[in-house]
Amino acid sequence: VWSPVASADAKAAAPAPQLNIPTVIPSDGVLPLFGGCFDGGACAVLRAITVADATSGKAVAGHIEVVASGNFEGWGYFVPDQPFKSGSTLLVKPTGNYPVPSSTVSVVEPSALDATSVVFSATLGKERTVLESTCCPFTNSMVKPRCLDTSVTNGALLAATLSPAAPVALQYVYEVSLFAKGDEAGGTVSDFAPLRTDGRRPNPQAIFGTADSYCYTVRAKPIVGGEPVMLLEHCIDNDLTGLGRSDRAADEVAKWSLTCQVPQGRVDGGVLIEQDAGGEQEDDGFVDDDEAAGVSDQAAGCQLTSAPGLLGAWCTLPLVFFRRVKRKRGA
Repeated sequence: VWSPVASADAKAAAPAPQLNIPTVIPSDGVLPLFGGCFDGGACAVLRAITVADATSGKAVAGHIEVVASGNFEGWGYFVPDQPFKSGSTLLVKPTGNYPVPSSTVSVVEPSALDATSVVFSATLGKERTVLESTCCPFTNSMVKPRCLDTSVTNGALLAATLSPAAPVALQYVYEVSLFAKGDEAGGTVSDFAPLRTDGRRPNPQAIFGTADSYCYTVRAKPIVGGEPVMLLEHCIDNDLTGLGRSDRAADEVAKWSLTCQVPQGRVDGGVLIEQDAGGEQEDDGFVDDDEAAGVSDQAAGCQLTSAPGLLGAWCTLPLVFFRRVKRKRGA
């Protein structure tokens, strides 16, 4: 139903202009327009089009109304001064320097909106949320710790999708409400918005507690004038099990904790690090990679582990001499 006239190049330094329009519209309707608003929300690409008869080339008189504009995308519609001619083909051209190709739109006979004009699907599943967990001790922040979920809750997830099945459906905006039976039908998840088939509109969904059934309603309102009307209303029986909160027993958590592997420290044999006189280091029983690298650098050239006799004494003489000179200079 929708024709992506132009799409953004993900590899480009800046997103390319976009313009999406339907390929078929009823003769008594308007021409919806969706475009990329990468110009600070001005959405100039929506206004920079001309509509003409594809056969005669004669321009169709009318004006453009922009309904919503943002930093990335906006939408509006072209309103003809006179109704479109049924059976004709419209040629939509961009103006200015926008690199957006032309597109054709077929005009068909008008029809009334009903439940068959749209396709609605709803799925019911479980959504698991972790409330509390306990983890094994760990010292490496780059490695994900091993954890046990000790308290979780399972909710009923009701998700819905709505798409057009007839050209008349694109002449309306829709409100989708999801709610648990017994609650007031006011849990609107998706406010009035036009239908999209290019994946840019998020699908409404909601999470509920335990109920006998979960319901949805769909209301439609004309893009131009008119009041909302109820289009769909239905409930889905709850066949889910294991809903609600569950907690692990304390003894089960304690038993699991015994399976944790305690991190082992690394010891470099034959290396002695003297503490500075200015303070003391608190030993936590572990040696990390940075500390081990520091030990290796400080001991370079004087780490003798095989002959601790005369050679070891010669190695320590420069250090003793240096300390004596330093004390004399200080005196």
